[in-house]
Amino acid sequence: MTRGRRLSRDCRSESWSGIPRIPGELVEGDAERLPFEDAHFDVPLSTYGIMFAPDQEQAAREIVRVVKPGGKIGLSKPDLQGVRHAR
Repeated sequence: MTRGRRLSRDCRSESWSGIPRIPGELVEGDAERLPFEDAHFDVPLSTYGIMFAPDQEQAAREIVRVVKPGGKIGLSKPDLQGVRHAR
């Protein structure tokens, strides 16, 4: 199962001295069936997530489904070309 996470309540450890706490809640779910209502997020973000989903097209449809109208979607993936040539 590919997992998704949402930040909405405090999830930062006390050990992060001097760094402001970020409100957040971690939610585990399937990227191909996100456990959120339609138009739930202003900016859904997938950091290396969709690329590992068995059905990447379905995972992409899900991230589009949960973004609010006028919202933005953030995606990132590694630069494998740069990794191959790093020494």
